[in-house]
Amino acid sequence: AADSSSNRPAAAGPAAGVRDVYADFNQLTLNITLAALFGIKADAAAADTSSSTAARVVSAVEKAFTYFAARGATAMVVPEWVPTPDNVAFREAVQQLDDIVYRIIDDRKAQMADQQQQQGSAAAIAAGRSSSRSDLLQALLDS
Repeated sequence: AADSSSNRPAAAGPAAGVRDVYADFNQLTLNITLAALFGIKADAAAADTSSSTAARVVSAVEKAFTYFAARGATAMVVPEWVPTPDNVAFREAVQQLDDIVYRIIDDRKAQMADQQQQQGSAAAIAAGRSSSRSDLLQALLDS
C-alpha cells in the first residue's frame, strides 16, 4: 500500500471554503499508480530523481485528461491526425509519457545489470530475483 499521509489535503472546515476533491482523488490515483507500476513516490517535497519523474508524468497525464475532457464536451470530434492545437498538445503529452516510461525501464534494466555484475551471475541466478523491489515493472523484468 502506498503511504499517502504526506499527500493528504489539509482539513477543510466551514471557514476554509470549497475543496476540489476531484483534484485530490486524481492526485491520489496518480500517486498510487506510480508507486504500484514503477516504485516512484510522487512526493513534491522530495528533490530526487523519482519526484522529478513523477512531476513530468503528472504534467503529461494532466494534459491528456484535459484533451479527453475537451473532446468529450464537443459536438464534433476532430480526428486525432488533424494538427489542431489540442491534438498536437495531446501527441506531445503521449510522446512525453512514452519517453519517461522507456527511460524508467532502461534505468531499471541498467540497475539490474549492475547488481548482477556486482553479485556475480551465478549468485543472481540462484537468488531468482535481481532486486528487492516489489513494483509491477520489477515483476515483469524478473519474469
